[in-house]
Amino acid sequence: MTTPLLRFEDGRVVLGGREVFVNSANLSLKTTLEKERVFGGTDSSIMGSKVEFAGYRPKNGVTGNLSISFYVSPSSMARDNLGAFLELAEIAMSGGAKDSVTENPINDNYVGRYSFDNAYLKTFSFEMKPFGLIMASANYDIYGTISDYPDKWLTKQDIDFGHAIKSFGSIKISGAETQSVFASGFEMLSLKYNILVNRKVSNRIRANENTQIATYAGGAVPMRVSSENIEAQAEIVGTELIDNLNSYGDQQRGSQSDNLEDSVFDIFMYSMHGIKIGHFSIAGKIVSQQMNISENSHAISRVQLQQVIK
Repeated sequence: MTTPLLRFEDGRVVLGGREVFVNSANLSLKTTLEKERVFGGTDSSIMGSKVEFAGYRPKNGVTGNLSISFYVSPSSMARDNLGAFLELAEIAMSGGAKDSVTENPINDNYVGRYSFDNAYLKTFSFEMKPFGLIMASANYDIYGTISDYPDKWLTKQDIDFGHAIKSFGSIKISGAETQSVFASGFEMLSLKYNILVNRKVSNRIRANENTQIATYAGGAVPMRVSSENIEAQAEIVGTELIDNLNSYGDQQRGSQSDNLEDSVFDIFMYSMHGIKIGHFSIAGKIVSQQMNISENSHAISRVQLQQVIK
C-alpha cells in the first residue's frame, strides 16, 4: 500500500525525545544569503570595471524558529522535557539558588515528519482562567537544517491535564497580603505568566571556515548559545487597582519610599487528579495597571508585574 498524501498521524510533535500534546505548532527555517558582486577587468563601453561574478553567499548557517501552543500536563512539564520549563521556574523564584539557564541544546526533536537538533528555549508563557485547562506556549531558536523521517506517528497515551480549578495562587503587594491591600476584596479573573530568555550566539571562526561544513546540509552551527538576560512578567486580570502606587512600582502608604518589599505573585499549578505540576513565582515591580468599565461587563482591572532576573 502506498503512503497516503495526507496522514493526520504525521502531526506528532516531539521535543527532547518527549511527545507533546500541542494545540498548534509552527516551524520555520531561513537562510542568511547576501548579494555578492565581484568587479574586475575593464569594460571599454562604459570605461570602467565590469562585473566578473554576481551571486549570493551565506553570512551564517541555516537558522529557524519553532513556536508551539500546548496543554499543560505533568508529563509535558517534566524536568527533563521541553528545555526545562521548571528550571525557568526555579530561576524566577524569590531567593532561588539558580540564576541562569542551561546552555545545552535540545536535541531529538520532531514536528510532523521532520526532525532537527540544536533548539534553544527563548520564551515560555501560560494562561489560567476559571474552569479551564491551562494553556501554555513556548518559542525556540533553531540552528541547522531539518531531516525527513516519514514514520513518526502519534501514539495513544493517557494525559492528566493541568486545570485552573485545581490550581491556586497568592498575591503580596509590597509585602502586604491582599486582605490589607484591597479593602473591598479582590477577585482574580485570569492570570498570564511569561518568562523571556535573551541569548547570545558565539561561533568558532576556524571551524566555520573549514570546507568540511559544506559537505553536509546542516552547515555551521554555533559553538555556544549563552543566556544574556532573563526577565519575567505577569498580568493579573481582576476587579481592583492598587492604590498609592509610587514611581518605583511599589505601594507606598507611609512617608518612606526606600527599602519597600517587592510585590510577589505565587502560582501553584495542579492537574485534574491533584498532581502538582509546578510552582511559578515572580517578585518584582508593578509597571502598569488599568481599569476598564463598559456596558454589559464588570469593572475589570489589569495589573502588570515585571521582574529582572539576570
